[in-house]
Amino acid sequence: MYETDTASCVHLVQVGRAVGLCRAAFPDTAGLVTRPLAGTQLVWRHLIGRHPAAPAAPAAPSVLDRATRAAQAEAAVRSRSYAAWRDGTPSITPNRERNDIF
Repeated sequence: MYETDTASCVHLVQVGRAVGLCRAAFPDTAGLVTRPLAGTQLVWRHLIGRHPAAPAAPAAPSVLDRATRAAQAEAAVRSRSYAAWRDGTPSITPNRERNDIF
């Protein structure tokens, strides 16, 4: 296994010398086709910390929801395959009842 910068990896895939694993929201790129993996999906999480006693703590869930939705919408604009996958997936937002976040 080798490690290199993104531009070099993209080039290797474009010229047929490699297959690349990338996040679901990888932007549409000439010469590349992105497809979701079958079966168990890869999960990429960003963890955001906050102090429960902070003055802004009550607003944190609302702010996170808005930021998450905005980021997902922006990614869908840049990636048709991500938009199609997202439209066919019941939920890609963490589940508060299972304590995925907060």
